[in-house]
Amino acid sequence: MKTLRAPEIIDLLNRPYQDGFSRKRQIERDASVKEIITALQSTQDIRHRYVLCEVLGRRRAKSAVPLLIAYLDDPSSHIRSAAHAAGKMRSSKACAAVITHFENADEEMPVRHWLSAAIGSCGCREGIDLLLAALQESDAALRYVTAWALGELRMQDAVEPLREVLKGELSNYERHVMESALQKILENNGAMTYVVTEPM
Repeated sequence: MKTLRAPEIIDLLNRPYQDGFSRKRQIERDASVKEIITALQSTQDIRHRYVLCEVLGRRRAKSAVPLLIAYLDDPSSHIRSAAHAAGKMRSSKACAAVITHFENADEEMPVRHWLSAAIGSCGCREGIDLLLAALQESDAALRYVTAWALGELRMQDAVEPLREVLKGELSNYERHVMESALQKILENNGAMTYVVTEPM
């Protein structure tokens, strides 16, 4: 039974010394979605709001989608990043909102990283062209998050672009993410493996 009320959630988040992961797990386990949303709406503390957005994403709380979509326009880049949790709901409204915000090239890069991931989490196949364009950007973190998102979408259209980007990718970590994404796509489309192309 979910017994943690909104004021108790805020009290828990206000405790000065407690492992952050444990707090999130306790809220996820002991609070209803309704109480988490109430707590989120009642606090202006950016750290609290960030945690509660994450918890709602982990709970796949579809009733929170309108609120999380609204937070994509929050003045705080931390909250805009946390609002990527809307992508975990696999809601058509969340999908459309995430794509619209990812299209904004003026958005801060860390937020774009999370939005790229949200397109993959949401299964937003309509965002494939934006993701393929992001593969060409100079920001390495955006490239590997985008590769992960393309792997989640498992669309054949991404195979050749990923192979081309791999040819010039020198970072072992980014290469690993891109290779894993390619493997997911190829296995999903009936291919067994692919030959890794060494960086040029």
